[in-house]
Amino acid sequence: HVVRTLKEAELDDVAETLMQSQVDAVAIVFLFSYLDPTHERAARDRLKKRLTCPITISSDVLPEFREYERTSTTAVCAALRPVIERYMRDLAVQASDRGIVPEWQIMQSNGTVISAAQAQDEPVRILLSGPAAGVQGAKMIGKMAHCPNLITMDLGGTSCDVALIEEGEIGQTTAGAVGEHPVAVRMNEIHTIGAG
Repeated sequence: HVVRTLKEAELDDVAETLMQSQVDAVAIVFLFSYLDPTHERAARDRLKKRLTCPITISSDVLPEFREYERTSTTAVCAALRPVIERYMRDLAVQASDRGIVPEWQIMQSNGTVISAAQAQDEPVRILLSGPAAGVQGAKMIGKMAHCPNLITMDLGGTSCDVALIEEGEIGQTTAGAVGEHPVAVRMNEIHTIGAG
């Protein structure tokens, strides 16, 4: 049930302000978009006519009722899009220059993979891809060694990350964070216990 219609003239004013500010990305979060994403989609489509930067809508990233987590997750996703898009584009160009034309599969923070296109559209899903891959590798080694219960430790140059594998299963959570910004996408339950 729509209480207030979307005012396209106001969106044009917003687009003008964003263009003058030369923003790199835009996040759109409407309060009840988890129930009905129509206005978010219409706002995105209207802004796309005037802006060249990536536009991320919360109903695509995290269609849930908790607006603080949804807003934070969408904002982090939007902020990462220009960086990840540039990285993936450069990776594809350099691979092509070497005669390699792969279909990139990118590890997500939950230990599964997505396409490069989806990783570019929703980079918030790949935030902890490195540690997630380490835990997935440990799980596979544990399975081959008939050890379903493991505590993993991934020590690198920046952090020491630990995870629990219990009966061959990796814990999952939606209570992640990037600095002080909550990120509520599903991810492997990995804890950073110190510097690398």
